Amino acid sequence: MSINPGATVTKDPGESLLYTFDWSDWLVGAATIATSTFAISGPDVGLTKDNPTNTTTATAVRVIGGTLGKTYTLTNTVVTNESPTQTGERSIKVTIRNL
Repeated sequence: MSINPGATVTKDPGESLLYTFDWSDWLVGAATIATSTFAISGPDVGLTKDNPTNTTTATAVRVIGGTLGKTYTLTNTVVTNESPTQTGERSIKVTIRNL
């Protein structure tokens, strides 16, 4: 599922979902994504990430679990292949509820 930065998504605790960040509008000229990292912050460690990947213009990570009624922040940080490099950061909120 492709998501917009700043969005809030709802996820069932039993789901394992792939979230994709499209960075193509942010990248300028021949710049591409050199590295990508994902971090999850929240009220507990119930939401986990797995299998982060990236192409030259997009990133993705599978998100698993979560505690009912809790909201987490999923943050993606990328570094470009330019010299000097640029660093970008985008986040979404993930709210856990039975669907």
